[in-house]
Amino acid sequence: MIGSLASLPTVAGGASARVQSRISAPLVDAAIRDHVSRALAVPGHDVEVVHNGLGVPFPCGPTARIEVLAAPTEAYRRHVHLRLQGTEGGQPCADLRVRAEVLVWQQMVVARAPVRAGQAIPLTTARVKRDEVMGDPVDPDGGPYLAVGPMQAGVPVTVSRVRHVPDRKAGERVTLVAGSRGLSIRATGRLLSDAHVGDTVRVANPATGTVVVGVLAEDGQVIAQGAE
Repeated sequence: MIGSLASLPTVAGGASARVQSRISAPLVDAAIRDHVSRALAVPGHDVEVVHNGLGVPFPCGPTARIEVLAAPTEAYRRHVHLRLQGTEGGQPCADLRVRAEVLVWQQMVVARAPVRAGQAIPLTTARVKRDEVMGDPVDPDGGPYLAVGPMQAGVPVTVSRVRHVPDRKAGERVTLVAGSRGLSIRATGRLLSDAHVGDTVRVANPATGTVVVGVLAEDGQVIAQGAE
């Protein structure tokens, strides 16, 4: 169950716990693991409870039922603020607020080898920690991708860390097409920057010494829009 920690009533006789040392409590670990698994819709084997947050022994017995609650805004990124409510024999036995350390693992697109800025990134998949993923993952079928900055092998590949390989590179020759109503003029020009199909580009026209602005088409033509 996920709810507001601040608005929940305190069970009579309950206590608050701060993290002091690692207290073994398999029942609590299992309850936290199940809660995080359901909250994030991930398999239980991908959730690892590193520290349950208990600073004192858990007061409930082995047959207790533990309900774990979290604030609606909880992000579940390694350190998690939780409330543990325990009942045993129909009676409350614990009401603890803890700061647990939980690792969530996920399959993610990562760099297969180290790359420098501007290099194409070889991709593979690996099991990585969720809290180490910053941003949205790239579509593995949407590449190839170039690294914006240096990347080490095994680093998650996210949208902010890549740019697409351009369809045409700066310096390539393209065909400038200008005109309308069936009458067109063609000339060879030089692309002044990397570009993708559909981009507005600048092309140097060596015949006239001007720079023409146009839209890059799939066939390498640039549909001229005017001169600078």
